[in-house]
Amino acid sequence: MKNIQILLWPFALLYEFIIKIWSWMYRKGYWGRAKFAIPIISVGNIQAGGTGKTPLVEFICMFLSDEFHIGVLSRGYRRVTHGFRHVHENDNYRDVGDEPLWLKRRCPQVAVGVSENRIEGVPYLVGQNMHLNAIVLDDGFQQLGIQINLNILLTPFHRPFTKDSMIPMGKLREPIAEASRADIIVITKCPKDRLENVQQVVKDLRLNILPHQEVFLSSINYSSPYLLGYEGLTEPLSKDENILLITGIADTSSLLNYVQSKTNQVKHISFPDHYNFRYSDLKFIQKEFVQLFKEGKTRILTTEKDAIRLSVLRQELRELQLEIYVQGISIIMNNEEKFKERVFQALKKSDANQEKLDFEGH
Repeated sequence: MKNIQILLWPFALLYEFIIKIWSWMYRKGYWGRAKFAIPIISVGNIQAGGTGKTPLVEFICMFLSDEFHIGVLSRGYRRVTHGFRHVHENDNYRDVGDEPLWLKRRCPQVAVGVSENRIEGVPYLVGQNMHLNAIVLDDGFQQLGIQINLNILLTPFHRPFTKDSMIPMGKLREPIAEASRADIIVITKCPKDRLENVQQVVKDLRLNILPHQEVFLSSINYSSPYLLGYEGLTEPLSKDENILLITGIADTSSLLNYVQSKTNQVKHISFPDHYNFRYSDLKFIQKEFVQLFKEGKTRILTTEKDAIRLSVLRQELRELQLEIYVQGISIIMNNEEKFKERVFQALKKSDANQEKLDFEGH
């Protein structure tokens, strides 16, 4: 492992140098930034994969929707289409991406769009949804070409960016120093018994918090699994059953630990992140299910993001007589009201500034 790290170190150093130059060009004003009349919140990270961005975007959309008309703009990772597209609840995930489709189905009142070019995507989303008065960028921390009103940076408790390395040695997309751009840092996937101990967690993770930044801790709340296609039909996990866990997500550690703590035994079949399931995969899952069923009561369990991709194979699932349960999640946050207040303040401050500009323009 050390030899591999030594071999990768020059590439990581070169990548870090390129990113620093890229960031410096924006800071010095050599590359411009698009400024939109509508306030924009960015939720992102400086690490690749598995930090919990989309669940936090949903959390933000749910409480903002009471007062604002919210739009969400995502890249639509691994979709087969190009350009801007609206996301509808009955879309195929291949056209819009699994995470945007999951978000739209969870928050049907929110206008969701995908665009690989966010600067072009914002006007399209606003132009086709004239009632919008706030936009959330899903995975927007690297969007230096857009002026952001509130920058929220995520990092997982068990793998903070302070203990990571640059790509390809680690998963850092940017140097640690770039975390200074964040207004809020959310440490995700915290153990629930650590949620009220912010200062100690910050110390343990060696986070350098700047005066303009606030830190919040969030944890995952797991609900009773529901049958794929029948959300009203739930059945809690129990110690007398075995679980065949099927995942195609970047970070499975929290889910795996939770399911292991609630059931008799767990067999985990892990596919790559955003994996496109095929009929042959279902045949393999069926084979593994039959083997595990011989040892006792067994259920197949998957994540909500994986369920989006599995649901296009409903006919094949029926043919193979495979019932799959879906593990729902939500976000719990320490000092939740303060977090909400901070987000509202950013949006209302933007509205006040825009009114001032409009008045001065007259």
